[in-house]
Amino acid sequence: MLDINTLFVGKVAIHLETVDSTNTYLRELLTKSSPIEGTVVWADAQTAGRGQVGSRWEAAIKENLTASFLFLPKWLAARERFALSQSVALAIYDCLLAEGVAEGDLRIKWPNDIYVGGQKIAGVLIENELREAFLEQSIVGIGINVNQVEFGQQLYKATSIKKVLKKSSDITQLLGRLSAFLEYRYLQLKKSVVSIRENYMSRLYQYQIPALYQIRATSLVVLGTIEGVSEDGRLCLSYNNRQDYFDIKELHFL
Repeated sequence: MLDINTLFVGKVAIHLETVDSTNTYLRELLTKSSPIEGTVVWADAQTAGRGQVGSRWEAAIKENLTASFLFLPKWLAARERFALSQSVALAIYDCLLAEGVAEGDLRIKWPNDIYVGGQKIAGVLIENELREAFLEQSIVGIGINVNQVEFGQQLYKATSIKKVLKKSSDITQLLGRLSAFLEYRYLQLKKSVVSIRENYMSRLYQYQIPALYQIRATSLVVLGTIEGVSEDGRLCLSYNNRQDYFDIKELHFL
């Protein structure tokens, strides 16, 4: 059990030395038992960590936080499930802010990555199961770069808490802090989807700031401005006197 003051998130914590993926482990656990909402699985190392849309999540052993949380948002309409993603991104933002990362440097990069000074420090992979028009369960995988300072060439835009703050952080304490903020934002979501969306937009990377983007389908590079995010999570970009909506991986930030 983590040393935290929460109602349910993190009250049951399963710590593993090595696992292929914490999301996979938690999903398999659900086929064998009925873990309570808020259960977290975290590991010192993942051999097959996953990111958004089939990408890999790479993390040095015992230097980063890799964890998956179980939520049962049966009250949340399936069409509003992106609001859960927004609430998770906000919780990570809150956690990093409490850890000491400067607010002016922190941003949420659509859809739910966390950036510090233009470099990625955390990512999210959410796997939902639906029952008719509502969510049934959600496995929320979170990776935060904590004490790792060397990243491969393919991760040249990555950073970590240690690189930003110039000191090491206790990963177990960070997990406890993250659990508390996840619970806070989850309960906020249950009370008001609108407030979650508003909080998310106020922290969105490059929101209403002209920047270069590449449209993957055509390889066209455009000077565009993020105007908003739709209810279903598509990014609204204004460019060349038009507005288009893009799904994940359809738009590349340059």
